[in-house]
Amino acid sequence: MNVMEFTRAILTPRIKVGRDYVQKAQTKEQADFAVEALAKATYERLFRWLVHRINKALDRTKRQGASFIGILDIAGFEIFELNSFEQLCINYTNEKLQQLFNHTMFILEQEEYQREGIEWNFIDFGLDLQPCIDLIERPANPPGVLALLDEECWFPKATDKTFVEKLVQEQGSHSKFQKPRQLKDKADFCIIHYAGKVDYKADEWLMKNMDPLNDNVATLLHQSSDRFVAELWKDGSSFNSPPRPPGTGGPLAAAGHRCQECEIRQCPEAPRTGSHAVLPGVGMNYIHGTCLREKAGVAEPEALAGGCILYGVRVLASSLLRPHWHQLLALLPASGASHLLFALFALPAGISPLAHPYP
Repeated sequence: MNVMEFTRAILTPRIKVGRDYVQKAQTKEQADFAVEALAKATYERLFRWLVHRINKALDRTKRQGASFIGILDIAGFEIFELNSFEQLCINYTNEKLQQLFNHTMFILEQEEYQREGIEWNFIDFGLDLQPCIDLIERPANPPGVLALLDEECWFPKATDKTFVEKLVQEQGSHSKFQKPRQLKDKADFCIIHYAGKVDYKADEWLMKNMDPLNDNVATLLHQSSDRFVAELWKDGSSFNSPPRPPGTGGPLAAAGHRCQECEIRQCPEAPRTGSHAVLPGVGMNYIHGTCLREKAGVAEPEALAGGCILYGVRVLASSLLRPHWHQLLALLPASGASHLLFALFALPAGISPLAHPYP
C-alpha cells in the first residue's frame, strides 16, 4: 500500500459535498479517531478470520448434530474514577455472562441437589442481574442506555449532553441508575452493577457509538498488494460514501456496539442446553508474588466475593456428594486458601462473606 496515499487518506480524506468530492483537512483529534477506528476494525476482521478458520478446520457445518466443546470466557469488569463508553460495553458483557454463570452455578446446581433428595438449604445470594441488564439493553418502554444512544445518533443537533438529559428523563427512577446531582461533579450518571457502582462520563459517546470508519483507508486496504490484507478488507470497495461527522445520523451511524450486543444476546443460548464445568482463572496479585495481599488484587477476599467466586465455591463445597467441587478449590491460589476456607465454613448462617471482616 502506498504510504503517501495512506497518509492523505487519514489527514485529508475525500468527502462528498453535494455531487462533488472535496478533500477536507482533519484535526489531530479527528485523525487520531480515524486511526483508532481503523485499529478496532482490523482487530475485528482478524478475530473473525481466525474463528472462521477454526470452524472450517473442525468442519462444524457438516456435523450439525455432533457434540461440541465450547469455552465461554467471562469478561472482566472495569471500574476507574471516571469511566467511558468502552467500560460500559465491557461491564455490560460482564453482567450478561455473570448472569449465565449465576444461573448455572446457583440455580441449576441447587435444583439438582433437591431432585436427588440431598438435604439442602437454598442459598439466596441476592444478585439478580436482570434489572441492570434491562437498564442497559432494553429497546423500549422505556429505552435503555444503548437504545437511547442509538436514537441520539440519528439527530443532527444531538450532543452528549442531550443524550444524558434524555437518559435521566427516561431512566431517572430506575433502581440501578443514579442521577448526576447525586454524584461528583465530574460524572454524568452512575450505574449500579453487581460488582459495584460505576460513575460514567458521557464525553464523545455519540462519536464512539457511531465509530465511523474512514472509507478512503478501507478502499486502500482492499487494494493492498498483500493478499491476506486485501482478503480481510474485501468489503472495502463497497465503502463508497464518506464517513459521516457526528450528529448526521444515517443507517450506519450507530454501529459502535451493534455487533457486540447481538453476539451477547445470542451467547447464552448454547450454554443453557449443555453440561458445564466451571474453571475459574484467578490471578494471585499484580506483582505475581507469594503470600501477598493487595487492595486491588485477587489476593483480597473481597475481590473473590465481588466476582461471586466465594458463592460458587460455597454451593459446590456445601454438598460433599458432588464429585467435582474439590477441582474448583484446587484452582484457587494456595496462599489464599485460609481466607477462602474461613469464608466458606466459619461464617454463621445468613451472614454474607461480602460484609464479613477477614483476618
